[in-house]
Amino acid sequence: MVSVTFPYPPTAGGTQVRTYNLMRHLQRHHNVTVVTHVDKKVPPEDIEELRQQVDTLKVFRRPSLTESGAAGLNKWVNFVVNGTPPSVQSHHSPAMQTWIDEQVLAGKFDAVTCEHSANEQYLRPEW
Repeated sequence: MVSVTFPYPPTAGGTQVRTYNLMRHLQRHHNVTVVTHVDKKVPPEDIEELRQQVDTLKVFRRPSLTESGAAGLNKWVNFVVNGTPPSVQSHHSPAMQTWIDEQVLAGKFDAVTCEHSANEQYLRPEW
């Protein structure tokens, strides 16, 4: 499961609730790996609690949302060319992308789910 929003606790908001409940449902009959972002607001005990509920939890530091100058301009150019809004691109972590790419290419997953459109940017069209 790819989730740019940390999906725990499942009472924090709509995205967390949907992602968490899907994860718990899938966990009943499948091995589940969750790859997600964390920021300073996510307490270590929440990370550990979620880690206990899945087979694998991989966390990456949430990218800064305050980009300007050339980086911000590049996101607008990418939006015009590829159609991915800057608000979605701002959640993109190159380290997380590399990890996901490596896992998929190594055949580690039977399926990949991304419950929210902000997560779709991590899925390659050829997959």
